[in-house]
Amino acid sequence: MRRYLYPCALAIVLVTWCIAMQVTGSWHLFQEHWQMSATMVLGSFVAGSTPAGGGAVAFPVFTKLLAIRSTDAALFGLMIQSVGMTMASLFIISRRIPFYGIVYRWAATGGCIAVIPAVLLLQIPAPFPKLLFSCLIFAFGMVLYWLQSVSSIRRKSAHYPGQPVLTARQRLHLLVTGMAGGLLASQLGSGADMLVFIVMIVALDLIPKTAIPTTVLTMATVSVVGFLTKLVVHPQEIGIVWHYWAVSVPVVAVGAPLGAFVLSRLPQRIVLRWVLALIVAEVSSTLLVIDLTPGRILFIIATLAIASLWIWFLVLCRKNRSPAQPAAPGVFAIDN
Repeated sequence: MRRYLYPCALAIVLVTWCIAMQVTGSWHLFQEHWQMSATMVLGSFVAGSTPAGGGAVAFPVFTKLLAIRSTDAALFGLMIQSVGMTMASLFIISRRIPFYGIVYRWAATGGCIAVIPAVLLLQIPAPFPKLLFSCLIFAFGMVLYWLQSVSSIRRKSAHYPGQPVLTARQRLHLLVTGMAGGLLASQLGSGADMLVFIVMIVALDLIPKTAIPTTVLTMATVSVVGFLTKLVVHPQEIGIVWHYWAVSVPVVAVGAPLGAFVLSRLPQRIVLRWVLALIVAEVSSTLLVIDLTPGRILFIIATLAIASLWIWFLVLCRKNRSPAQPAAPGVFAIDN
């Protein structure tokens, strides 16, 4: 039955979406907002195949190319990932693609705890969300570059073949990392997936191709909780973002699972290079588009300094990592 989980969910989503579009007479939205659908062709594929969610494409494109407010772009990221990354998660489960269940549980719990109040109470003034996003993805890119540079040297490294045994401190670290990711997701539409991936790779020395599906499930959960929080408490603030979301739903429902499928077939080095290319493009666009005043430069330096200290701390944690145990059976198993 599990193999039919994604096809059934896809059928339900598409049929429901078609009925809603017909009843509300919203087909004209494609003509008005086709840029959103086109953006999410790439964004949904990135969401399912990399440790960066669909918001990692939508946020910079929306805020820099389409001049959409950062708050709307972040909310759209949560809303569209609630569909795309959830569908990708169902695809991962239905195809028994391995992921780290214990990491997901702790990181997603932290993300959900933080994203609820952050969506309602926190708002970073422009253009600092754009700068924060670029700093985050730059630090993320440095970790990926390091991972790519050492992969050729450590092809037979001590990457854990099964579910890791996490100490109480490591579980707390994942919980706090998830909380930080939830705060970022509320302002940027993504972030929890990237932070959790960094911890899994740098501190826990886990397998990247198995870590990526774990980040997909984590970001899907945080996105759903963040979106539902906004929908229940302040639905009137969603506004035109509903239109962006409506024209993107069928794209991400197929694109994100397709990305997850391609990930399961591609070599790790290809995936890493693909993500690094996107990161270079995003950071370069920030330097070209945003006027870097002294205050903004100071913000960038401070943010990167904090990120560097955190990554250095993770490197120290790596030296004291706990041993792995054999993979547990079932959907959380890691296939050797």
